Amino acid sequence: MEKGLILRLFRHLTELNQITHPLSMAMGVFDGVHLGHQAVIRAAVYRARQIQGKAVLFTFHPHPAKILRPGAAPLLLTTEQQDYELFTALDADICVILDFTEEFSRYPATDFLNRLIQSTPSLRAIVVGPQWHFGHDRSGDFLLLQSWASAKGIEAVEVPPVLLEGEVVSSTAIRRLIAAGDITA
Repeated sequence: MEKGLILRLFRHLTELNQITHPLSMAMGVFDGVHLGHQAVIRAAVYRARQIQGKAVLFTFHPHPAKILRPGAAPLLLTTEQQDYELFTALDADICVILDFTEEFSRYPATDFLNRLIQSTPSLRAIVVGPQWHFGHDRSGDFLLLQSWASAKGIEAVEVPPVLLEGEVVSSTAIRRLIAAGDITA
């Protein structure tokens, strides 16, 4: 993506049908777009450029915990608008923000993946972070994704954790530091 171009925003998977370029997709919640999220997004952008394709970010709104555990949902680190601006700065081409609903949360992991490929026939790579889970009761993991993707001719990539001063960078760790009043990290 050339600097200064606008990130295309989609709200439905079926909108990806119109994209004929090969797609490299970063998947995750991406709350806060911290260094770990940035590593996942950069890996997807890199792969998209390797295949002369488009880099897609796939995320959800609201945060899944807000639907699944409303009383224990984490406070968000950034707004949806701030996330959009950060995604743009990372050279993504397309952002898909799906509404996360209770009905959506009941999709078995393989059903979710099959719906994904039906909506994105030009999908060539899926990039996720460490400990990524998906599907009903978080039953899908990278091994399931890798097996499914291999059978479909899609590359599955798991980006290793990003460490800062020996600690894994995560939204949970950042929230813990903020709650403790430590905003220097």
